[in-house]
Formats: sequence, structure tokens, C-alpha cells
Amino acid sequence: MFRVVALGVALALSIPARARAEEAAPVDPAVEVTPGRRALAITAALVPGVIVHGAGSWVAGERTTARRLASAQLAGLALAVAGGLPVGLSGGAAQTMPGLALILPGGGLLVTTWLADIYAAAGGERLGGRPAPPARLEAALGYTFVRDADLPIAHLAAGEATVRVGRAAAQLAAWAGDGAWRARLAAGARLYGPRPDAPAADATAIDVEAGFAHEDRDVSSYAVRSGELIARGRYDLVRLAAPLAGSFATLGLGLGVEQVRYATGAADTGGLVAGRFGWGVYLGAGAGEVELYYEHRRDTLAGGLTPRLPFNGFFGHVGAAASGWRGAWGLAAGLEIGSAYVATLALRWRTVAP
Repeated sequence: MFRVVALGVALALSIPARARAEEAAPVDPAVEVTPGRRALAITAALVPGVIVHGAGSWVAGERTTARRLASAQLAGLALAVAGGLPVGLSGGAAQTMPGLALILPGGGLLVTTWLADIYAAAGGERLGGRPAPPARLEAALGYTFVRDADLPIAHLAAGEATVRVGRAAAQLAAWAGDGAWRARLAAGARLYGPRPDAPAADATAIDVEAGFAHEDRDVSSYAVRSGELIARGRYDLVRLAAPLAGSFATLGLGLGVEQVRYATGAADTGGLVAGRFGWGVYLGAGAGEVELYYEHRRDTLAGGLTPRLPFNGFFGHVGAAASGWRGAWGLAAGLEIGSAYVATLALRWRTVAP
């Protein structure tokens, strides 16, 4: 199983690497993008661009960008099919679940290349968004509202704190309210990418993290303990093509073990696959970011997209997260949609490099 996860990450990250190797290719001739041509490019990115990714960039005159997005789309399709066929044909048999390590990177490439094409067609690089360098210390305190028809949990206080020293990082996050609470402690290392004590050209990074969480829901008379090992990556899409400057893609894959213990003393233990992919844009010069994402885990407050979608019990949830900073202080907001609706608003603080 670990080999399959590693293969999925390696294949997904190899697409940008190949594209970067092509950067010596001739530059596309400059094309004047009038408002009418821009509108036509956006339309092409939406239809037929939802089928052929890169159509919007092609109409805008960015042929190299279009070709690279189309190549990444095809690679994503190949990964999704290779992992999805066994899962679908077996009806989701446990023996085929390692295919998720291919489905999730493949799905991430399919979704992010389409959104990236819309961004390029709309001239998103003109926004001038750039990432902020990682802070040595970050903290947040906020409020979370949960609308879940099956659980009497609605109002929660939430907080987290993160510390980074060189390549190492540690985080403590928790929420509590309405007779329930959860705490998670994680520690990890940055294998590649910017650190608080080292400058970097962008925010492209690869991290590994081990985490342990305990959740107690007195209202439902059960407790959940889990441990996982996760690899996460962020890729600044300017490395794929210049018109994508100011946007990024994320991918996370991991394995874990989860135990559910009931008030009767009985317990269920099983493995889990953690997976996440997203696409986002930077706001201003390190002033924040917005990200759309899919999270495959269904043991969170948001749960899974059931019964909204077929294959009941397979899909996780979707979400959107936004943060804005002014100096050391900032605000963050998020919305997740699964079997429940989860909305979060938090006040954030971070150290700022002199």
C-alpha cells in the first residue's frame, strides 16, 4: 500500500517536472488580448474547456500553456482510470482501495488543470498574487458552526498553534463545544521548499507529517482515536507556465489507523486512506490566499457527500478556504460541504520577518 501511495505522488509530481524541462522551447508570439478576445477565451475555457483543458489558453494565444495543461489533463485521466477501474468493477472492494493513491492525484490533475485554464484565460496573472514566506509561529482562535441533522453539535470554539524551526514543524489543533471535543497533535518535516530561515522564489514544497488525534462525542456516546502518516505537496503553477503565475495546486496522500470505542466498551479498528487535492490563488503580495479543495476523509465534522452523490460512502467532502493578512494579524474563513455543512471564522496571528 505504501508503494502505491508513493507511486501516485511521484506520477503527479512528474508532470510539472517534465513541463519545466520544456521551458527552453520557443516562446509564444505576443498576442494582443482585447476585451472581446478575453471574453471569448474565458468562454472557451468553460465550454469546450471543461472537456479539453487548455482551450481557453489556446484562444488567448498562450499555446504552450494550452499544450501543457492538456498534457497534464491526459496524465490525470490515465491515473484516474488506472486506479478507478478496479474500484468501480469490484463495487468498492477493500482489496482495490489502494487504487485511491492513483485516483486522487488523477482527480486532482483533472480538476486543477481545468480551473487553471479558466484562470489563465481570464488573465489571472495580472492580479500579481505572491505567497507569503512561512512564519516561525502561527496561531488562530475562532468559531465553527456545524449543521448536521444526525448529530446535536452546532457551536464550537476552535483553535490551533503551529511552530516551525528550520525544516521541522509541529502543530496542535482542537475544537470543543456541545458536549464534544477533539484534539490533534502533529509533527513533521519539510523535505523541499521554503523555510522560515531561508528565502525562496515561490511556495512550492513537499512535507511529511505524522499526527495523532482523539475525539470524544459524549452526545453520541463514542470516542475516536486515529493516527496517520501523510505526505503533502504544494506546487506554484508559474513553474508550469508563466500565465499561471499567482496560482497553485495542492495534493496530500497518507495512510492511517482509526479506532472507534463505544460506551458499551466495544471497539472497531480499521485502516484509512487520507487524501486531498486543491487549487487556489494568492491575494496580493503575501496578503493571503483562496483555495477550493476536495478532502477524501469522511471522519471529519463535514463527513462525506452522501446521499448527494452515488456510490454511497465513497466520496469525502468539498470545501473552500480563504485567508487575508495585514501585517501580523489576519482573518480566515472556510466552508465545507459533505453530509453536514461546516462554516468557520477565525482570527489569526503570525510572526513577521523583519
